[in-house]
Amino acid sequence: MKVLLSAFLAMIFVYPIACQNIKSGKQKVSSSFEKRIDAIFEQYDSLDSPGVAVAVTKNGETVFLKGYGAANLEHKIPINPKTTKFNIASTSKQVTVFAVLLLAEQKKLSMDDDVRKHIPELHDFGQKITLRHLAHHTSGIRSELQILAMAGWSPGDVMSRQNVLDAIYRQKELNFKTGEESSYSNSGYTLLSEVVERVSGQTFADFARENIFEPLGMNQTSFLSNHQSIFENMAYTYGGNQNSRYKINANFGYSGSTGIFTTASDFTKWALNFKNPKVGSKKVIEKMNTLGKLNNGEGSGFAMGQFIEEYRGLKHIQHGGASGGYISYLGRFPDQDVNIILMGNSSSINARRTSLQVADIFLEKYFKENSRSNTSTKAVNLSIEDLNKYVGTYWNNDDRAIRILINDNTLVFSGRMNVPLIPLSKTKFQMQGVGSDVRLHFKENSKGKYRFSETVNGREVNKYESYKPATYRTKDLEKYVGKYFSGELDTFYDVSIHNGNLIVSHLRFNDVTLSSINLDNFTSNSWRFSTLKFERDSSDKINGFRISSMRVKNVFFKKISVSK
Repeated sequence: MKVLLSAFLAMIFVYPIACQNIKSGKQKVSSSFEKRIDAIFEQYDSLDSPGVAVAVTKNGETVFLKGYGAANLEHKIPINPKTTKFNIASTSKQVTVFAVLLLAEQKKLSMDDDVRKHIPELHDFGQKITLRHLAHHTSGIRSELQILAMAGWSPGDVMSRQNVLDAIYRQKELNFKTGEESSYSNSGYTLLSEVVERVSGQTFADFARENIFEPLGMNQTSFLSNHQSIFENMAYTYGGNQNSRYKINANFGYSGSTGIFTTASDFTKWALNFKNPKVGSKKVIEKMNTLGKLNNGEGSGFAMGQFIEEYRGLKHIQHGGASGGYISYLGRFPDQDVNIILMGNSSSINARRTSLQVADIFLEKYFKENSRSNTSTKAVNLSIEDLNKYVGTYWNNDDRAIRILINDNTLVFSGRMNVPLIPLSKTKFQMQGVGSDVRLHFKENSKGKYRFSETVNGREVNKYESYKPATYRTKDLEKYVGKYFSGELDTFYDVSIHNGNLIVSHLRFNDVTLSSINLDNFTSNSWRFSTLKFERDSSDKINGFRISSMRVKNVFFKKISVSK
């Protein structure tokens, strides 16, 4: 489908653009303008490749709309930005919280309600957790997908709404005291959608359709009801690369934290509602666009269903999503009245980076002088000697251990996956191929050891200290061997010794090898959990352990027997 671009853009940008009619799909654009955008998505612009749909709005109008690649590789069906539907995954969260705010505006609930007022099945954690805490990711409630992964669920498993809610209801501890910290939690938004159902008396999908989508004319948009929902013109999802494509089955059957199926064209109507709301009031929009606060008054880092940041000197309100091979991104530049929308059907596509490359084209006249693009940086050349001094093991205050290593003369951040690091200077590096602008800044301490800070889009999120792993003899490891049970996960783990290493076994996933950090503390080679910390009773015997991942902290497993 050809690029769609409205005529008024000729008065705004330096590129000459002829008149066109978006509704009819007939348009003419300057070849130089089109080539710049097409170049971003050139590798996907084939019916032999999954791809993306892109939409851009400016001053209340859709000024760019185009699809690249195939919605279905088997049948060579091209992506049509007007009709091809994608699951936008976590980008759905802003619609979920908007639904809650509509009910608040109708005086049917308050954002300061205790969530247990509406969902008494949720465990009483001994402190008030409000709907506002859920919306701002400050509740401390553990995130659902990581809970299920620890319990043995895999990405291809069917996950119903009740499966997810049951996993949340079983939790007896929080990641942290409510309001003291912020941590992204899908569980909060699943609970918000459940509140909408109980307060409105409708299914969440029906409430959103009647109160949001239909009034906005979003006739191609809906929340899924279960994993077997049928969506006309739905894009299939794929993993791998051009030489080894494979299908990915998205079996999520719930909404709230995820679940909207829509087209790029239809979703522009949602994006435009922020500037001139046809549904909801300007007060609702203002609440959505306001950062939450922690108990100490500091910003939480999250607005409602959105992140607020600065991009090249401009205010940028955004959220992305990735689920079962689907990817999405909505980036809003409210001061310039520009919205960038991207949806795709391959897990290999970096939605944030490519969306911001589009923004670089549409917003170049607005960027502040000397501001740098987050999508591209100039690398410097460093010697192996320069890189080698950073190689080692590192540990942060979230009990996360990682390794910095060298692979093919490139420094690599090795955590849940291996991520190449681009050197920007002798001490600063940028992660390559991740969704955000993630940078590491190394410093040497007084003892000659290295530490580094990790920033995401300019905001510091972690500090790591180097450490030397503890050394264990096989005899020393025997005290950890046994069977362990978690009531919160309703699952068993077996700990045994193999080839001098501790091994964690579970019926539903491959064995996990543990590596030592220090006494009783280990890190894993699995994406299901990052660290395992053994605990001792008053007689100094091992009585259990706690496991943690990025969004789940300290789930307790009690030792129930010694394996033989």
